[in-house]
Amino acid sequence: MVYIVGFIGFILGFVGGLGILYFMLRNVSNEDLIEDKYLKLKYGLLNWGMAIAGAYYAVYIYKSYSF
Repeated sequence: MVYIVGFIGFILGFVGGLGILYFMLRNVSNEDLIEDKYLKLKYGLLNWGMAIAGAYYAVYIYKSYSF
């Protein structure tokens, strides 16, 4: 069951990260996103970090409330 909770947390964290990136990158042009490697690295790692954090907190909450 922990794996299912972790997977759901990962997906929700990833979706949440995409929502944050949508807000943060709304004024950046498509050309800048394609050409600038630093933007890809910086914001790509931010999104994966949010996904991992979502999985971690989902498992943490599950273990806190399970008997």
